Amino acid sequence: MGKRQRHRFPMPHAGDQSAAYASLPRAYVRKGQKRAAECVALMIERLREYDADVVETTPDGLAAAIATQLKASGKRNFVVPYGLPSEWMAGGFES
Repeated sequence: MGKRQRHRFPMPHAGDQSAAYASLPRAYVRKGQKRAAECVALMIERLREYDADVVETTPDGLAAAIATQLKASGKRNFVVPYGLPSEWMAGGFES
């Protein structure tokens, strides 16, 4: 290949840039066709493709599922996001 070549393109004026930007077609998909359950299933599938441990639970079983995973890690100290409900953190662990 060799040396990199520099290409020079004429720079439009600021007014031209905003007009050009405004004229760009915007055919974005704003709402998917999948139902919530299908989206969750797809996310779980993709997470598992990256060897993530995915634990499925109900809202009522969330605290117990978190406690099980924390205990299984063998660690006692964890970083948790600000505002995490305290009832989600099992006793015996520090955050």
